[in-house]
Amino acid sequence: MSLHFVPMISLMKTRIAIVMSVLLATLSLSAVEGSMADSTRPAVKQDIPGMWEMFYQHVSNVNNKSPQDLLQYQVFEFGEDGGLKVITATKRVSQEDRKLLLRIMPEGTTWESPREGLLVVRRSELDADGIDAYLVTAPYQDAFISGSPSLQPGDLVLVYFDELRQPYLRRYLRPIEPEPEPDPQAKKPQPPRQAPKPKAQPGAQ
Repeated sequence: MSLHFVPMISLMKTRIAIVMSVLLATLSLSAVEGSMADSTRPAVKQDIPGMWEMFYQHVSNVNNKSPQDLLQYQVFEFGEDGGLKVITATKRVSQEDRKLLLRIMPEGTTWESPREGLLVVRRSELDADGIDAYLVTAPYQDAFISGSPSLQPGDLVLVYFDELRQPYLRRYLRPIEPEPEPDPQAKKPQPPRQAPKPKAQPGAQ
C-alpha cells in the first residue's frame, strides 16, 4: 500500500510548495506596493511616450533575461505610435551616438498600456513581457532594496515578474528631456566688422 501513497504524498508536497510560493509572492508584492503607495501611482498610457534613460536596475533572477538585456546602460524610446526601441550598452553613449543608433535601429518591438499600471512590451506574437509600471510623484527611496538610489518625481519604476508572479527585475528610468528645436527666426551671428583702412595723406610716399 505504501508504494501507492508515496507518489500521492510527493504530489501533495509539490502542490503545497507551489501554493506557498504564490502566497509569498503575493505578500511580497503587497509589501512592495505598500512601500511605494505614498510616493508613486500606477502609470497611465499618457505617461509612457518619450525617451527614458535607465539609471538603476536590480536583478534577483538572471535566468529570466539574456545578458544583453541586463547591461548597465539602457535607453528606452517609447514612440507615440506604439513603437519601442532600446539601446543597451556597457557604458553611457554620447548624445550623437544615441541619435544614430535610434535612427538605424530596426523596428518591430511594440508597447501598449491596456490599463493603468500595466505596460506590455511585445517582441512578437509569442514573446511579450507584462510589466508593472509606476510613476514617481514624490521623492522616494526603496527601503526593500539595499543600495537603491533616490527617485525623483517624474521617474518611472518598472517591475518584471516570472511565471509565479515573483518580481525578478526592477528598473528605474528617468526621462531624457527633448532637445529644443532650432529657432528659424534666430539671427545668424554676423562676422566682426573690420576697421576702415586709414586714407593715404597727400604727398605721402
